Amino acid sequence: MSSRPRADLGTHASLGLVLAAAGLLLALSGMLTLWLAAEFSLFGLSLLVLGLVAAGLAWWSERHSAGPLDDDFPETEHQGPGNGWLTTVLQRKPGTDLPPDVAEDAPPPTSAVAKERVQYVLTADQKLTADGAYPTNHAATVAPQVSDRSAAPQWSPEVWQHIEWRRLLTVVTGLFIQVGFQPSSFKAVGLTGADVVLSSGKGPLLLRCIATRAGISRADMRAFVRVVKAQQLVHATLATGGQVSPEARALAREHGIHTLDGEQLLKLIATRTPAQQHTLHLTAYAGAYWRPSCMHCGIKLVPRLRPQDHRPYWGCRNAPDCTVALPMDMAQLSRLKRPAAAGQGSSAAVATADARPVQVNVGAAATQPAAL
Repeated sequence: MSSRPRADLGTHASLGLVLAAAGLLLALSGMLTLWLAAEFSLFGLSLLVLGLVAAGLAWWSERHSAGPLDDDFPETEHQGPGNGWLTTVLQRKPGTDLPPDVAEDAPPPTSAVAKERVQYVLTADQKLTADGAYPTNHAATVAPQVSDRSAAPQWSPEVWQHIEWRRLLTVVTGLFIQVGFQPSSFKAVGLTGADVVLSSGKGPLLLRCIATRAGISRADMRAFVRVVKAQQLVHATLATGGQVSPEARALAREHGIHTLDGEQLLKLIATRTPAQQHTLHLTAYAGAYWRPSCMHCGIKLVPRLRPQDHRPYWGCRNAPDCTVALPMDMAQLSRLKRPAAAGQGSSAAVATADARPVQVNVGAAATQPAAL
């Protein structure tokens, strides 16, 4: 089965029509000169015929270039023509067998195995936790706690505002791992996104996760389409905790790309067993889940102050070698200001752009800087 994507033949047809129009104009201009420019008119007519033939061939090729997967899985409102099998696998009921082309004769991974496989994304988080680089009380005071593992944890749309971009990537990747996919490579995209290549019996699948509150625009989807075409992939999914604009969905359907927004992710999580949901819940909320990570260095960003206006932002520990910088929202700033223990004043050690520590007092009584 060929994995070559369809060429943008609609563009070729348009160019052919433009060529035909130019030939028609040349032919008419030659006729209007009362045949004084017969050679000019003949050249225009030749160009007209050539343009019409090119447009016709491009149109015919476009009508007959649908891939083999297009016939196997018809297009629906929220499903690309080549990803019907993906929707079936993702919505598989807990306890049922995996399709043979996905399972590849391997048993479905348990929640413990799935948890182990997603650690490649959380390696930096675990190291920072072991080093005491940030307090663990944030997870206890902010993250929902579930003591009964026989009952599924409570998920809400706010989870996508709570967690940073790498935690979103880990949760979404975990959903795929729980149904038999295997992650093979990871690449950061932009400031708050990443691509993960997942393998299965149907061939590689490119998963792009983007953490954004603005939603996925048509421009975001167009950039992903270019990547999918460049790698000649049949299966691709774009996931986000926010929303996908109607224009972006239409473009995704046109190119056979599967989309998952925040609401659809919650529905997929609800189909998992309580144990699987606990694994995803722990993956999302362990440690400093709210602090963004550096997409270049793979470590947690630290709070810094801009020297010109002293506004806080997130910067990399490896500055000035690494220039990654992300804005800090009010929710993140309030967590930095939160007291480490009840009854204590709070303070946050915020570093300036030149990495010199600056003490920013937030309570009436200033204490030692809280660990970050």
